[in-house]
Amino acid sequence: MALSTASSQPTNAVSETWDKPAANKTTFTGPDGSCPWNGNGSDPDTYVRKNRSDIPDISEIHDVLWSAVHDLPFPDDKPLRANWSPEHLQEIARYEGEAVRTISYLVAIKPQNGHGEGTNCGFTLSSETDTHLALVGEVGDAEKNSVVIEFTPRFLKSHPHWTKASLSKYLDTDAPVRITGWLMFDPDHRNHLGKFRFTLWEIHPITKIEVFEDNTWKDLDAL
Repeated sequence: MALSTASSQPTNAVSETWDKPAANKTTFTGPDGSCPWNGNGSDPDTYVRKNRSDIPDISEIHDVLWSAVHDLPFPDDKPLRANWSPEHLQEIARYEGEAVRTISYLVAIKPQNGHGEGTNCGFTLSSETDTHLALVGEVGDAEKNSVVIEFTPRFLKSHPHWTKASLSKYLDTDAPVRITGWLMFDPDHRNHLGKFRFTLWEIHPITKIEVFEDNTWKDLDAL
């Protein structure tokens, strides 16, 4: 099945003219305590985007080809955007915060439990950490050519089927997934480029996961 025929006429490029609603600011409370919108405070302008919990309105969502995210240019700068040049901040601000939906294939599922990330205040439990997924544009592509997408603790309670066990059915198969979420830039993983990802642009957080079954798209939560 061609990806371009499985969605409603996806565009091949991200437009800087699309709406970029401001991220909401919420506090997450888990077994290890509370974590605010800015995480541990080390990179608040990144973490406010990672930790948003608002869901885009259907009118705000843009169908894009996987390649539109994969090929989006980005600057070379430091691991924390708090230390970036104004010019580089302006460059990513052209696109960051737009709501997108894309179709692709799942090649990696990596729960981050055990890894204390600043965005989650160093918490390490499964319910308090992100899950990284890697998406490729063609069946058989390598993870090093992927776009990383993530769901976060703020979404887990309302999406109990967003687990490695549920998603493994679609891992390394020819069954596509359709992902909706917020386009954001994660400067912290430049050392992953060419190994676990192609780009530092992500869909993060994910707000909806759909799978293609019985010739139709189905919400993973409903299966």
